[in-house]
Amino acid sequence: MSALTPGAYAFSAYAIPVAITAVLILAFGARVLARRANGLTAAFFSLTLVVAIWLAAFTALYSSRDASIALFWSHLAYLGVPFIPPAVYWFTIELLRIHQRRRAAFMLAWTVGAFFSAIAVTTDQLIPRVQKYWWGFYPRYRPSVSAIFLAFFFGYLIFALVELVRAYPAADELERKRIALVIVAFGVAYTGSIDYLPKYGVAAYPFGYVAILAFVFIAAYTLHKYDLVAITPSLAAPEIIGTMADALFVCGRDGRIEFANRAAASLLGYSEHELAHRRIDDLLAHDVALSAKLGRKSLRNDEYVFTSKSGERVELTLSIAPVLRDGQSAGAVIIGRDIRDRKRAEREVLQAVTLLQSTLDSTADGILVIGGEGQVVSYNQRFVEMWRISQDVMESGDDRQVTRAIAEQLTEPQEFVRAMRTLAGQPQAESFDLLELKDGRRFERYSIVRHVENVSDVRVWSFRDVTARFVAEAALRESEIRYRLLFEQNAAGVCVSRLSGEIIDCNATFAAQLGYRRDQLIGEQMSRLFVRSEESLELRMMLTNIGSLNSVEVEMRRADGTSLWVLKNLVLVGDNLTGVVHATVVDISDRKRAEEQIEFHAYHDVLTHLPNRKLFTDRLRHALTHAKRAGKSLAVMFIDLDHFKTINDTLGHTAGDELLLEMAKRLGECVREDDTVARLGGDEFTIILADLRQPEDALGVAQKILDAVQQPVSVGATPVVSSASIGIALYPVDGTDAESLLRNADSAMYRAKEAGRNTYQLCTQEMKSRAMERLSLESRLRAAIRDEKLMLAYQPQINLVTGDTIGVEALLRWHDAERGAIEPSAFIPIAEETRLIVPLGEWVLRTACKQTKEWHMAGAGPLRIAVNLSARQFQQHDLVDMVRGVLEEVDLDPSFLELEITETTAMQNADVTVDVLRALRDIGVGISIDDFGMGYSSLNYLKRFPINAVKIDRAFVNDLATDEGDAAIVSAVIGMARTLRLRVVAEGVENAAQFAFLRSRKCDEAQGFYFSRPVGADELTETLLSRRMLVAREPRLSV
Repeated sequence: MSALTPGAYAFSAYAIPVAITAVLILAFGARVLARRANGLTAAFFSLTLVVAIWLAAFTALYSSRDASIALFWSHLAYLGVPFIPPAVYWFTIELLRIHQRRRAAFMLAWTVGAFFSAIAVTTDQLIPRVQKYWWGFYPRYRPSVSAIFLAFFFGYLIFALVELVRAYPAADELERKRIALVIVAFGVAYTGSIDYLPKYGVAAYPFGYVAILAFVFIAAYTLHKYDLVAITPSLAAPEIIGTMADALFVCGRDGRIEFANRAAASLLGYSEHELAHRRIDDLLAHDVALSAKLGRKSLRNDEYVFTSKSGERVELTLSIAPVLRDGQSAGAVIIGRDIRDRKRAEREVLQAVTLLQSTLDSTADGILVIGGEGQVVSYNQRFVEMWRISQDVMESGDDRQVTRAIAEQLTEPQEFVRAMRTLAGQPQAESFDLLELKDGRRFERYSIVRHVENVSDVRVWSFRDVTARFVAEAALRESEIRYRLLFEQNAAGVCVSRLSGEIIDCNATFAAQLGYRRDQLIGEQMSRLFVRSEESLELRMMLTNIGSLNSVEVEMRRADGTSLWVLKNLVLVGDNLTGVVHATVVDISDRKRAEEQIEFHAYHDVLTHLPNRKLFTDRLRHALTHAKRAGKSLAVMFIDLDHFKTINDTLGHTAGDELLLEMAKRLGECVREDDTVARLGGDEFTIILADLRQPEDALGVAQKILDAVQQPVSVGATPVVSSASIGIALYPVDGTDAESLLRNADSAMYRAKEAGRNTYQLCTQEMKSRAMERLSLESRLRAAIRDEKLMLAYQPQINLVTGDTIGVEALLRWHDAERGAIEPSAFIPIAEETRLIVPLGEWVLRTACKQTKEWHMAGAGPLRIAVNLSARQFQQHDLVDMVRGVLEEVDLDPSFLELEITETTAMQNADVTVDVLRALRDIGVGISIDDFGMGYSSLNYLKRFPINAVKIDRAFVNDLATDEGDAAIVSAVIGMARTLRLRVVAEGVENAAQFAFLRSRKCDEAQGFYFSRPVGADELTETLLSRRMLVAREPRLSV
């Protein structure tokens, strides 16, 4: 039978008084706690709670029909019984206000109580069985364990009684009454010990609940009648004390702090608990016996310096009131007010007054203050020293004597006297004049009226000795005359400018050197006269660091646009803020041209002006170093003109030279601007092709050279058709240093001659195979374009805030009948090199725009289509017209088209890029920078580009959830784009972690396999129309 089954219990008249007692005791405890919450009432409530638990369990015990049910309630009663002694002890030490000193005994009591409670409730070690008595079942103890438990139980009850008895003799009359009542309550409660007799087989009725009820009544009466709350300010007026801004200490007769409020603890950096029982004298910064004053009369506004817990000085003004009991001093209440702000203000005022007087005495000006009644109010020592007036005159206090002493020293005393009379008639006027003394000194006099509170207006005279300034100004005027003569008549150009670069002055020579008139240059920016404008800023920065620069060679620009080289000497005159730059300029253009000519011929072929072997080798070494660092390929070509000796011998050396010049020109046209074409001698040329995306790119250049060389050349009146043999060596396959690459390219060239001339040869069979593969792929690509075998796939772009599909990117795909799907990275570069990308790109744009228009017409929503532009497309002069024509042809609103260009493409010619992008924006097309972060774009240019969005490259998205570096880069790009008000699109999102990261960083849009793979137009149309492209909290689209 279960303890929860109603049939397990029977009505018992003996259970009723026990239940009523439990309810009454708990109600008394809750009422006392609700009336006033503090340590004492909390202890009282804990006592009533554990007793109520015990009695409630015994109510069920007395009503049980079955011994097993009765045993269950016997065990459960010990959730309360072992805690009765700890609760009694807690109540006692709170009553006597010794809880801090008895903390260890208090914690031990509750710990042991919890131990016995766990044993009694969970095991049979304490209560192995129950016995049936005439009033019902009752628990029986196991003798061995119960002996230990009873020792603990009655031991702590006795400890509580001992604490009360010990405190009784030292207590005052009121406290003795309180303690006596509590001792009586304890005595009554101890009679309840009869409840332990049945536990050992004695059939004595357990009326202990009556004794406990009596204890609660007596204790509650005592709490009500004598209000056993400790008489301290925090309990007498907690609201006032808790909100006091002043510190409050309650100290005993021995100076120990019995109580400190929160303000005191906050001021001194302690907790209220840490301040309790400390001596007040220990908190003082100086060895002062404050405690000796506590038992005497009241004190007000005594200033003391305390030391906070951190060692800071805290200045307080204390008011001390003694606390008397039976006419005897029991301690004192101390209220302390923080006066640090007041003290700080007093010190500042004192410092200001001292500083003012010091300033007056130390100023270089002579100060004289005259009152409204003509009396000398004040003066400084400097005034006496300047005018050499006797002390008797100054101490007379008569301004007329002082004025007379001043006038006697002037070259024009009457003028000074007239000025004084004029001021007398204009009491509020200010005046200034220059005084010349007979001894040659000159003083500036300044006079002003000031109003002083509670005093009549005073006139303040200030005299400044400016003799040295006048002498210096005269010397300066002479110096300026000499300087101007040197400035204007100097054979070298002379220019004076501010540190900002603004030209202040220049001589006629400087203006003539640059082809301007002098007035045209004044106010002009120096940087505009430099070929490299940034060089002007660099020179100014160096000047601010070292003060002067000598023999600096600079290229400057004349008014007609031509350049000249000058030798400059620069000096910064003044400081780095207001100083000016003096420069002398000598034209060294002739010398520079001679030097450049010498240097040019040292590194270039005399006939063709191409780099010679020395310069070629140097450039090749640099290119190899760069290739090793960047992990890229490099090609060296060795070119020999076929049958050149025959042409030279037949038509003459002049004709041979003409042919070489033409061939040098054609070779330069076949390569990029950054590549190098050199002539090693005779009919031998070499070429460096650097930064190859793939080694096969060299083959396309070789074929272009063969085609260019075969074009007829008119040598005099004779048309000549030539050909070439080309050897190709590739880094790192055919060599890792300049010598081996050149040697291997030479060997390959001879194999080309052996193969019949007018061809090229590679060094390795592997490269030959790759070349054949590339030619095969190019042939298939041309056929695929002709037969319309290419198609577009579309990948959705998702708004990470709303989850909507707001756009798609058009991606070119090629499925070859024999080779299957061919990656764009394999055929797009071929299309670029063969210029097939231009018509192919136009087809992609037209197809994508047409499909987008169809989606709009079908009700798929205002989708945006993103189309990639290749580098070669972007270079087409008719790009803007082509885009405009396609949009008009398919009738698509330009705002729904976004063109994507790579960061590298944008930066190839940033100025041209800006113009093209602006033209595209003018027709309403959006612009996005693709693969952002993979190039080397300047943030300055990025700010200038009229773009709408940036796309974060998938290389950064792949590992951003695990790679702190990638995460930081992505966060920085998003932050930068938001600052520039650009939309951010992340590509290559493939998992939930990437998605969560991007959305948390407020990335605007994303695309990738996590949302959808690229799909055909029909499949995407079905998905868009069925609205399955919505993203909720964790979007996962399957298309």
